Amino acid sequence: MANIPKEVLVQKALSNLNQEDRLIFEQSFQRKAKSTGVSYLLWFFFGLHYAYLGQWGMQILYWITFGGFLIWALIDLFRIPGLVESVNRDIAVQTLHDLKVAHG
Repeated sequence: MANIPKEVLVQKALSNLNQEDRLIFEQSFQRKAKSTGVSYLLWFFFGLHYAYLGQWGMQILYWITFGGFLIWALIDLFRIPGLVESVNRDIAVQTLHDLKVAHG
């Protein structure tokens, strides 16, 4: 697909689902979706926000550099909502894909 935003793809796919499949999608997505609040708590107390978002490579780099000598840690304070939104978009796309595969 030629640079179509994931939000548009998800919305279009959702509009093509019947009510039952939409409900299955919502339940599955809600189980997998990440929370901005949890990400902030993990950032503040443990510096584990990248691990929570499934980005282990970034997490290890974050630890090795001590949060980019705290500069990276401060920048992440503002980036966390966008990071969570991006991960949740990917989760939505994957959930829709899994639903299509399961229902043929």
